[in-house]
Amino acid sequence: MPTTRDHVLRGGLACAALLSLSTMTACSGDDPAPAGKGGRVATISGAPSTPAGAEQQGAMLRIDMTEADRKAVYDVYYACLEGHGVRMQEKFPGGPKVPTQEKKDNPEGYHACDAKEPYLDPLLDKTRNPKYADQFRNWLTCMNSKGVEVSGNWDDEFLKFGKRRAGIDGQEYLRIYRECDMASFKP
Repeated sequence: MPTTRDHVLRGGLACAALLSLSTMTACSGDDPAPAGKGGRVATISGAPSTPAGAEQQGAMLRIDMTEADRKAVYDVYYACLEGHGVRMQEKFPGGPKVPTQEKKDNPEGYHACDAKEPYLDPLLDKTRNPKYADQFRNWLTCMNSKGVEVSGNWDDEFLKFGKRRAGIDGQEYLRIYRECDMASFKP
């Protein structure tokens, strides 16, 4: 098990960990997590968190979603992409099929699935959440106090992940990560 992870993009980390730990299967075309309505985005409490300005299209990966909910969102999106001709492949045996074709190579296929494309909760967007800097510092404190060494500044593009306390495997890491997200990033 690696003990040091340098230069990991925070926003994509949870998604990458989810994909590596999940075995995804196809599911229905229903969108389990529609984007917020009325120019605002729903959050943990169901209350709007921040003005969305031009409402973002797609399926928001809310901070309070379970791994099963997140998996369902990606299943719907990936099934849509595949159904619209985007080349897909399994990255590991029994794993999820993920796109191998870039958006620029099949813009029509990707555009057809815009309404299902996952995007992160605006609470995790430093450009949209005015409390982000303080909440990020709370998140760092939480992660470190639970045995996951992480350092960086709120406005850094990358973070440095170090050692994990003994017994923290991939599943436990995800649990800690999400617990600290929910405790730290509140509307």
